Amino acid sequence: MYNIDTEVFTTEYNHEKDYVNGDTGFTLRYVYSETEPFVKHWHDYFEIFLMIEGKTVHQVNDIEQNLDEGYLVFIRPGDVHFYVCKQNCRFLNLAFSKENMNELIHFFGPGFNAERILREKNPPISILSQSEKEELFKKFQQINTLRLNSNSKYKFRMRVFLAEIMASYFSEEMYSPHSDIPHWLEMVCMKMHSKDNFAEGITKMTEMSGCTQEHLSRCMKKYYGVTVTEYINDLRLNYAANMLKNSSMSILEICYGCGFDNTSYFHRKFKEKYGLTPLRFRMLNKGRLI
Repeated sequence: MYNIDTEVFTTEYNHEKDYVNGDTGFTLRYVYSETEPFVKHWHDYFEIFLMIEGKTVHQVNDIEQNLDEGYLVFIRPGDVHFYVCKQNCRFLNLAFSKENMNELIHFFGPGFNAERILREKNPPISILSQSEKEELFKKFQQINTLRLNSNSKYKFRMRVFLAEIMASYFSEEMYSPHSDIPHWLEMVCMKMHSKDNFAEGITKMTEMSGCTQEHLSRCMKKYYGVTVTEYINDLRLNYAANMLKNSSMSILEICYGCGFDNTSYFHRKFKEKYGLTPLRFRMLNKGRLI
């Protein structure tokens, strides 16, 4: 986590008791830049904000982050930050207590490497697609339909909301703060874990990257050591193995559902990865941990 030095004491300090609902440990706000004074500050609680509209320069821990619509930022206690909006901005801002964060980390268990996002100098960032941004905002609107002072329901819904955000956008497999991999490439690879995307394959990955297929291929080879096809096939084969083990779908359905359009190729690649044909793999692993 950011080391609090003497600079912190020249900035505004926001106390959890003043900014986070004491009954639930959450405060969810929709912020308009034109009516919100932004001052350099730090606080003793956690915060996640999502850029809904506009552009801003986010100054945090002595660096500048240029943020656009769809940027999702995770702020830790002790991070010193403020905003310089280039135009009118809209933020979705979720403040939550250290207690809620600690309980979420305990719930996730060791599979969620909290140490990485909590100790990295600069706050983690994820970039959401238009549909992902709209989906988060829709959930915010749904939460706002809860009756005021319904604290137990509100706390439950907020914990689910927070867990979804952290698991989807800040888990270790989705976020690699120590990596030299370009952020845009990490985001593309993260989004390729969606079945709709890996099933569509290279065309979809190239489209999401915003660059040519040749440039994407060079970057994948440089930073991941694999070709685009190898990366996509690995996702497809992982999915196929889990479906063979945990579903009653036919092997043909699984093959085509993963995005393979050639059964012979699917069988060959599956055997290369797992050392077994799909049928033999299913017979040996059905209902067993693998």
